[in-house]
Amino acid sequence: VREGDALGMNVPVRLGGSDSVRAVSGGTCEMLLPKGAQSEISLEVALAQSVKAPVQRGDVLGEIRMMRGGDVVERIPAVAAETVELPGMVHALVRIRDRSMLAR
Repeated sequence: VREGDALGMNVPVRLGGSDSVRAVSGGTCEMLLPKGAQSEISLEVALAQSVKAPVQRGDVLGEIRMMRGGDVVERIPAVAAETVELPGMVHALVRIRDRSMLAR
């Protein structure tokens, strides 16, 4: 896992100018393993259920756990790939209107 690698996961953002923020690796982890032991390694990603805006690029959203045989061997932060600001007044009103129309 290298710093900045996309995790393919998003975290919902409450009250933000965007509905979600992409999660990426906040660090690098490299391991030397015996030949054939690579299949013993797995990754677990634990992210917050949601975060409140504003979210700054690099804010911690959760963690990535490198597992070997059920044991955690390394932890790396999962961080926000981009900044999500609070919405402007017009944008916020449009989003409220759109959500209320979808609820009907």
